[in-house]
Amino acid sequence: MPDRVFKLVWSTRVITPTQSSEWTDMDSVLRQLVRGKALLFIIVLSLGGSFHMGSNITLISSPAPFIKSFINSSWTERYGEAPGENMVTLIWSTIASSFPFGGLFGSINVRWITNHLGRKRAMIWNNAISFVALGTMIASRFTNSFEMILLSRFLFGFISGINTSIHCLYLGDSSPKKIRGTVSLTVALFLSSGKLFGQFMGLSEILGQEAWWTILLGIPAFFSIIQMVTLPFFPEAPRYLLIEKGNTEECKKALQFLWGPGDYKLEIEEMLVEQATLRGERSKTLLELLRDRNVCWQILSLVIIQGAVEFCGISALSLHSYSIFQEAGIPMDKIRYVTMGVGLSEVLNNITCGLLIDRVGRKVLLWLGFGIMAVIMALMTLTLELKDYSFWIPYSTVALVFLFVIFYGGGPAGVMPSLTHEIFIQSYRSAAFVLMGILLWGSFTVLGFIFPFLLVRGKALLFIVVLSLGGSFQVGCNLTLISSPTPFIKNFINSSWTERYGEAPGENMVTLIWSTIASSFAFGGLFGSISVRWITNHLGRKRAMIWNNAISFVALGTMIASRFTNSFEMILLSRFLFGFISGLGTSIHCLYLGDSSPKKIRGMVSLTVALFLSSGKLFGQFMGLSEILGREDLWNILLGIPAFFSIIQMVTLPFFPEAPRYLLIEKGNTEECKKALQFLWGPGDYKLEIEEMLVEQAALKGEHSKTLLELLRDRNVRWQLLSLFIIQEAIQFCGISALSLYSFSIFQEAGIHVDEIRYVTMGVGLSEVLTNITCGLLIDCVGRKVLLWVGFGIMAVIMALMTLTLELKDYSFWIPYSTIALVFIFVIFYGAGPAGVFPPLSHEIFVQSYRSAAFVFIGILMWGGFTVLGFIFPFLMVTLKSFSFVLFSGVCLAASLYVFFILPETKGKTPLEISEEFRNIRVCGSSTDMDLCLETKL
Repeated sequence: MPDRVFKLVWSTRVITPTQSSEWTDMDSVLRQLVRGKALLFIIVLSLGGSFHMGSNITLISSPAPFIKSFINSSWTERYGEAPGENMVTLIWSTIASSFPFGGLFGSINVRWITNHLGRKRAMIWNNAISFVALGTMIASRFTNSFEMILLSRFLFGFISGINTSIHCLYLGDSSPKKIRGTVSLTVALFLSSGKLFGQFMGLSEILGQEAWWTILLGIPAFFSIIQMVTLPFFPEAPRYLLIEKGNTEECKKALQFLWGPGDYKLEIEEMLVEQATLRGERSKTLLELLRDRNVCWQILSLVIIQGAVEFCGISALSLHSYSIFQEAGIPMDKIRYVTMGVGLSEVLNNITCGLLIDRVGRKVLLWLGFGIMAVIMALMTLTLELKDYSFWIPYSTVALVFLFVIFYGGGPAGVMPSLTHEIFIQSYRSAAFVLMGILLWGSFTVLGFIFPFLLVRGKALLFIVVLSLGGSFQVGCNLTLISSPTPFIKNFINSSWTERYGEAPGENMVTLIWSTIASSFAFGGLFGSISVRWITNHLGRKRAMIWNNAISFVALGTMIASRFTNSFEMILLSRFLFGFISGLGTSIHCLYLGDSSPKKIRGMVSLTVALFLSSGKLFGQFMGLSEILGREDLWNILLGIPAFFSIIQMVTLPFFPEAPRYLLIEKGNTEECKKALQFLWGPGDYKLEIEEMLVEQAALKGEHSKTLLELLRDRNVRWQLLSLFIIQEAIQFCGISALSLYSFSIFQEAGIHVDEIRYVTMGVGLSEVLTNITCGLLIDCVGRKVLLWVGFGIMAVIMALMTLTLELKDYSFWIPYSTIALVFIFVIFYGAGPAGVFPPLSHEIFVQSYRSAAFVFIGILMWGGFTVLGFIFPFLMVTLKSFSFVLFSGVCLAASLYVFFILPETKGKTPLEISEEFRNIRVCGSSTDMDLCLETKL
């Protein structure tokens, strides 16, 4: 019967003479899909793969209010008081993000697992974890433990992370070449089907009720169990059997089992050719994949396309769809069904893509899909902004939502699984899927953390990103971009000097010129930070940032021209200008962001300064790789990259408002302040925020913005200044620079290959980024003070231990490895403590009239310390060597004790309340400042 139906369907298609033989072969293979067990194999494979992932993504939405209520009641019963709103949001956000976090861990392990167990056994054993995940989820309710929900979601994520990657590998390794695209596309089809299934099961008429949420979230385990029971009846992947195991006979049997009787000579010959090309080459690791210049274009294509799929706007549509449908007049109780209609359209378009992918090709579907999606997003921006101008505009937005999903499902989302499998040969394929998994689950994790906290009803998230590009992100870029091209610039100085003066410069002269170029960035930053008060007072935060970015055109032009004019002086000038832009831009970034943030999440929002600083450093390291721009012919382009971020900010920032606090307190414009708050954070009257600003404005009594000298002479802020000085200098002299210098030898002594050390160093940078994110989740819950003293305290202990491990490294094989562990732990507590807390703290402890001058003071400390450190640090390392870590340990310990005994907590307080806290720091039993016994209001 199925064969007869197949013939009926395909006999209706007109076959041209030129296509005849090709389509006849296609018909033959598709008949085998029905005659063999391939169709059943695809379904079984999908249930524990992409379908499992899709259902997990949408199942969490429906029971969200029930889980939050459970968190509230569980916390109250355990601790005797209700948790704050921020704490509930933190726990819920962690639960929601634990699934992609587990997926990230799972995807990282896929190469090791598939190499040791093969595709089939890896999938079966991975499904065994579902028993634990299901049991933990069901038990969470009876044990009144929200931690068990988090663990269960992490385990479900781990299962999905491994199985989704194996699903793509297994399916691609089992498919004939002519319909590989169609077969591999079922990954996307079952992913969208899983999401639709999750929405359906979450309806209140099914399992979306308070009594059933644990059963609802445990549903994916049943699909894992079905796959675990049925998959043993199917063969291992044919390509894996032949190319990696060399078993031609088993490969042929597997093909016959899946696709029906036949000799499969062409398929087997093609595999044998690939096997011969590989010459017994083993499966590559991720580091080997990233280092191999032969696959640099494949890697770049994978990163760009996967990144575009993740950040194309599909997540934003999920968040906006409810309000879009509501404004179009769709009743609230019907919106969930319309949302399911959107999901159904994605499923149908995955099917359409499956029919087209092996006819029109991957490239057409990709560029056409992305192109039309870009146009739709641009039109949607207009319709969302103009929604109140005419009755038909909200309906056009609804139509655009459906169109976007159609081209997303029929293009990028459908093509990506098969493309990833095709562009790499067998030995690179497992590592490529590890890379894809990191991109997929990593971005998923970041989005999961950010979205629940930032009020995306307004444009705050976009504002934070735009502001950061010309602020701390640019500083981070400039700090690390200079490392990679160092030998090329020294060669350029040598050749430029020789051509100009007819003789080669001495080694000391080259070192002097290079040191001057390296230090010119910090020197420019010092000049920029000194100018911040005067510029912001005359231009405001917004215009100051825009005009500061205009200098980047000169800096970029000078850097590019330096090579053609054979002038190392132009490199020096360009780096000085980039430093000036960074020094001024970072100070304005902190001011602008702090002046635009609501009190309750001011810490988390201001902390993005540190997050983008560490992200910028990581980006600079990545761009400096020899596979990207770290080559001798591209060093001037590499060093000019930060200018492009300045230009992006210069073009986009005019669409955002001035800082609300600046508008009200300094300009007295309450109406513009309210509009700015509504633009950034969504609709609302913001009475509490505006009242707090008016109280501060009244307390200042029209007081003008203080100069740096007035700030330093004012006894009312002496404790704030002392706190800034101690914490800033402790951050600079805590040893993070020493770790950067020592890390190469530390990793080398642990047996890491020299060529791989740069990637491990990037791993250290990535850990700082991730801990900045963690700090963002904690800072408004546990407070600034705890994160500071605990961070500095643990850093002090680590530095002391590192002195021992570096001195005793030759006594045992495990000691160098313990040093590596200490490096990572130090960076984790540095990023989650002092580095993350300082930006919001520096803004909070001063009232408006002192704030600009305070940032001049911070800039002098930071950039002056940076300049001094750059000169004395090499000598310190030569003199003390590893014992310099004892000095850094002492600095961290002193800072920890100061914060613990003296610094007041600033969490959830206004600048006036914080100033009062500092005034309460007094000498015991005396009004003089000479006694040693201090106390503070803790």
